[in-house]
Amino acid sequence: MRLSARVESLRGRLGEGEAEIARLAEAARQAAERAAEAQAEYEMAAQESAGLDEGDAELDTAQERAARLLSAAEAELNELRDAERTAERERSALAARKEALELGLAHKDGAGTLLEAAPDGLLGSLAALVQVDPGHGTAVAAAFGRAAGAWPWRPRRSPPPPSGCSGTGTRAARAS
Repeated sequence: MRLSARVESLRGRLGEGEAEIARLAEAARQAAERAAEAQAEYEMAAQESAGLDEGDAELDTAQERAARLLSAAEAELNELRDAERTAERERSALAARKEALELGLAHKDGAGTLLEAAPDGLLGSLAALVQVDPGHGTAVAAAFGRAAGAWPWRPRRSPPPPSGCSGTGTRAARAS
């Protein structure tokens, strides 16, 4: 059930990420509008001041204000675009993680059903029985491949498993 809770949590975070992307896209659109307005204001001020004396302080002030507004709007637009890209990357990562967890919950090969039934002699899943040093998980997973979900059996009258395979996983088999 822990995986189900994580999947639900990731679904919630995915929804939040999508809402954040929508909010950022709207903010970016508004910033682009403000930038266009500032650009138009700047161009109007530039045209008005083109034929006038350079000493006209009012037009110079308007042009400087428009230039500052344009610069600020463009900077805000760039920040919002960066935030949108970051949110999209997070959403993609969460979607991939959610999909992977859902696949883990699917038990396509029946291993989950077998582990839940825990018949006599079942030690547990191979993944639950093997301890891997940090940094070697990817290599071990590649080596096991599809067999990582396998379930080793122990005959009813066999010696105990070697150390390291003591059935310390979450679904260890009952002792014979």
